[in-house]
Amino acid sequence: MLAEVPPSLDVQEDLRKWRPDRLMAHYKAVKPWCELILSRMMPMAVLGEQAGLSFLFPMEKLFERYVAAWLRKQVRASTWIRTPAASESLCIHDGQPKFQLEPDVLIGEENRRWILDMKWKRVDSSDAKNKYRLDQGDFYQMFAYGHKYMQGEGVMALIYPRSASFRWPLAPFHFSGGLRLEVWPFDLDDDRLMGWEGTDLPLRQQYVKHGLTAVA
Repeated sequence: MLAEVPPSLDVQEDLRKWRPDRLMAHYKAVKPWCELILSRMMPMAVLGEQAGLSFLFPMEKLFERYVAAWLRKQVRASTWIRTPAASESLCIHDGQPKFQLEPDVLIGEENRRWILDMKWKRVDSSDAKNKYRLDQGDFYQMFAYGHKYMQGEGVMALIYPRSASFRWPLAPFHFSGGLRLEVWPFDLDDDRLMGWEGTDLPLRQQYVKHGLTAVA
């Protein structure tokens, strides 16, 4: 429909000719973005009277869904995966389940289970004194997941975005009864999860070389 519209030869002059009449009323909301992009303005809060729209993205949700989608592509054909899982609750009250437990990812193969939970938080692997800046509440949460979904035995993992302060997996955290919690970085640049190779998590091995990825 726009094929016959000629390209602008004078962007600023054409923007000045933009009138809020009936024909252009439908485009009112997008005008600030057109001005910002075409005028090469800086999209930050600076001094001036330019008004426009803002986008706020829930990064914790985007990270959670991105890693979950990645995992769906990596699990072996013999496994199943639920994102999220929502079949267990923390307790029963008056005959009804209360406080539903929803890990981000539950993976199953035969009689085995693995739980993975994604957190959009910054981990510092050099700051052991402050528990690597891990949240104690997240550990309580994983402890409950492990006992309700895995009967208190197996491997779970907290997955955080890889950063300059968190480049490699942490040493595992051991709960009682054979329940183990791993803390792994997910590299958003190379699109890979680091650390799982040392566990029995049923993912397919990836080989990354010269920018190409082959999946075995």
